[in-house]
Amino acid sequence: MLSMNAMTKNANLKTERLVLRQWREDDLELFARMNADPRVMEYFPATLSKEESDQMAKRMEMKIAERGWGWWAVSVPGVAEFIGFIGLNNVDKSNLAAHFTPAIEIGWRLAFDYWGKGYATEGAKAALSYGFETLDLSEIVSFTAVENMRSRRVMERIGMHHNPSDDFEHPKLPEGHPLRKHVLYRLNQKEWNVQRHQKQKYVYKPYSKIFPELFQKEKARISSSLKHALAIEHVGSTAIPDLGGKGIIDIAIAVIKENMENSSEILQELGYQYRPSFSTPDRFYFIAYFPDPEEGSRRYHIHLTQVYSKEWKELIGFRDYLLAHPEALAEYASLKKQAAVAANQDGNLYRKMKEPMFQKVQSFIKELYDK
Repeated sequence: MLSMNAMTKNANLKTERLVLRQWREDDLELFARMNADPRVMEYFPATLSKEESDQMAKRMEMKIAERGWGWWAVSVPGVAEFIGFIGLNNVDKSNLAAHFTPAIEIGWRLAFDYWGKGYATEGAKAALSYGFETLDLSEIVSFTAVENMRSRRVMERIGMHHNPSDDFEHPKLPEGHPLRKHVLYRLNQKEWNVQRHQKQKYVYKPYSKIFPELFQKEKARISSSLKHALAIEHVGSTAIPDLGGKGIIDIAIAVIKENMENSSEILQELGYQYRPSFSTPDRFYFIAYFPDPEEGSRRYHIHLTQVYSKEWKELIGFRDYLLAHPEALAEYASLKKQAAVAANQDGNLYRKMKEPMFQKVQSFIKELYDK
């Protein structure tokens, strides 16, 4: 479960405000300053020396280089190049002999100046998403000293739960130490999926003239790194004037089969998260959230497909059919509006209500590509 392949190597995560990334040399001085701050280290046994802090950062850097994930350094573009770390870490019996190990933990440590801004919660949610969707983890835990209410509130905000029967004495702290008693929080994949779907609501937003501009801007950014892309196309509802929807920028990218995994690595370096549960051998699916002039943050989907695959033909064919048939476009818009209201949070119902239009388009796609 924890063996990493090429598709998860050196992943960077992006949220509305943050970038979780690999460590850099110029992070060390700021990290050492943070680890020497008694406020930051209040619930740790001691502050760290410059040498201890540097060694810790190097270990975190090496683990990310080896497996593609770990305690990521955190930047806030336009605000600060480095504010601390957030991420995932494997804990086994050799480094923590406790009743719940081996396990994968989620954690964070931020400089004092960046407390109280929601950064820990925002970054931790991205790390949870990566852990459950990309690494396919069955459970993620988090633990801290009983008195550390600030961190415990973050654990609760991201959906984790605490059972007092899981509390434990930290084996690396001596008997009687004020920080020895720890609490354990847990979240399993099933619970996370339930929480995630409860928060999702299907909506029908009107088409915006900004959509083509957003696509072109992102296409240029992707093209500069993905040199072997054979085609990069705007698909989905935001590619069709006058068709509303959820406002997601869907992008289809065609490559030859041999370039699928390499392209996946590049897209992850650009901030996209690979979603294996929604992918097939011929189509890799990715999502990302980027800053947006209208909504603050907008979701982007990438459908990385093999050239001339069934998936590519369907993505392009569906778009072209609606562009060429105004009556079908109006019918589909009406279906989407009805589905958004009726389905609310039920993804299966939402897709089922739109299915008649997909079936109608199949003959057009077949005719288009059989020519």
